[in-house]
Amino acid sequence: MAVTRTTSMLRPDYGGCDDGRGSRKCNPRMGARVGGRRASKRSFGVESGSVAAKRAGSGKFLLVGAVLAIQFVGAAAISSKVGSDIQVDFKMPKEAVVGASIDLRCEWKITGGSGLYSVKWYKDDHEFFRFLPDSSQRTQIFPRPGVKVETRPNSEKKSIKLKDLVLESSGQYKCEVSTEAPSFATTYQTANLTVILPPESGPEITGLSLHYAVGENVTATCIAWPSVPKANLQWNINDEPIPRENVVPQPPMMGQSNGGIPNSLGLRLETEHRHFMGDGKLVKIKCIAEVGSRKYETERKVQMAYVNNQRLSAGDHMNATAPNIRTDLLAKLLTAIFALVLFTT
Repeated sequence: MAVTRTTSMLRPDYGGCDDGRGSRKCNPRMGARVGGRRASKRSFGVESGSVAAKRAGSGKFLLVGAVLAIQFVGAAAISSKVGSDIQVDFKMPKEAVVGASIDLRCEWKITGGSGLYSVKWYKDDHEFFRFLPDSSQRTQIFPRPGVKVETRPNSEKKSIKLKDLVLESSGQYKCEVSTEAPSFATTYQTANLTVILPPESGPEITGLSLHYAVGENVTATCIAWPSVPKANLQWNINDEPIPRENVVPQPPMMGQSNGGIPNSLGLRLETEHRHFMGDGKLVKIKCIAEVGSRKYETERKVQMAYVNNQRLSAGDHMNATAPNIRTDLLAKLLTAIFALVLFTT
């Protein structure tokens, strides 16, 4: 309102040309004596004030925009400065097993004349190790669950060692490097670690017979030992993935006291001629368990059986020839007895 008033008071008083009846054929110099013209004068002043208010609003908008632009440029300049003063290269394994030790290495390069102020290490944004080269206590360790730092002689502390890893050691790790004056720059890099509990051995396959005839149903179950994360199971037949419709999901299994979780997966399919390979007519059935980046495999070989007066499998052939063997022995025994009787008489 103050701007409106100020603007309207500064405007010249020669715009009262309305006689109150819509006519603009009045004398501008008589505006001060005619009531209607004074009203028009006041109306003109409000209208001018409105325009001034719009201009004032535009001015405020431009001013705010200019301030934000300056702040943005300043922030961009700081980010660029930080990036140009420090280069950080953080390296660590992506995966490790429970009980293992790993090295975390943070290489940095500082330019622009600034010195090193600190190197800080974090797990999930919680600091667990600090190196201050110019401090009376150059290194500090802060306790964190799942983080056990092994101290080692290293003047620059560009690497640290974590030992006795546990499942809780999994998470995001960060190396942060800061400089002294004049830049006071800070740069960091992050990396993720997954700690796994591998199974004690490869998966087990249960329910398979030693031989199957073409057209016979095959049912089996693959059981993976407890692990963290839970093993991802899949079936292969002759080194080819088995179609999803032949895979039978199993109910979840109870976890173990060490956190490991077992898993199982069923198989059901009807054998075909294409499944049996080679002269021995064998089919290879394999179960694969994936835990993290590791694979564990178990394979079983099944022999083809023949029916309908065809060649039988080894087991069936022995069962079929057993009666013939007994008949031959009986015939030989009877012949010997008959010969003995004739000899004695």
